[in-house]
Amino acid sequence: MPWKSRGGCAMQAVQIPEPEEQLPPFHLQLATWRNEAFVHPERSVPCWRYLRRANSLLPVVRVAAQNLPQLYRFCFLMTGEASKAQDIFQDTLREAAFLVANREPPADRYWFFREARWRCLDVVAQGVQPEHAASESTEVSPQAPEQIEQLEPEQLAIWISAAPEPQRSALALYYLDEFNYREMMSMLGLKLTDLSRAIASGRREFQAWLNTTVPAAASE
Repeated sequence: MPWKSRGGCAMQAVQIPEPEEQLPPFHLQLATWRNEAFVHPERSVPCWRYLRRANSLLPVVRVAAQNLPQLYRFCFLMTGEASKAQDIFQDTLREAAFLVANREPPADRYWFFREARWRCLDVVAQGVQPEHAASESTEVSPQAPEQIEQLEPEQLAIWISAAPEPQRSALALYYLDEFNYREMMSMLGLKLTDLSRAIASGRREFQAWLNTTVPAAASE
């Protein structure tokens, strides 16, 4: 769905920082880890014994590599912190590498986002939980894209990460401008009415916050 039809996609306007440690392509990670004494955090067997069998599964690897930038951005929006996002991003790739090498590859690209989502929710649950007070809302403005362009990446991520579930996950996926509603329903396990309600209410609340943070007049 074109981002213009969504009233402005934050991910198009705001440049999300990439991980501080630049990762090589996913298939190169497999080759690199094969020579390292890396041990999967939940298993006692060195991963290289599994990873050296992964070359036969390069189609899965290519699917993963194509989704790496958006996967990191998703983690960033879900947690609101670059360091946490990077850790979850890396852990998700390690888990995928283990599965690929163990001949149990992720079924599709959605696996990466489902896996990262649960990891994000677990990490966020261990931190200080924001109070979910009643939020103001207003109709989404045609000037929203221009307002969003003036935001810092951290501002957008902090706002979305503070939203309650399932609104937080729905908005994080929505503002990636990567998935349609059917795909988001599958990843979040929501019915269409629930997903639509979460996104619509979230966008209205986000617009009210935008109007306070970046008044529309300032973007003219």
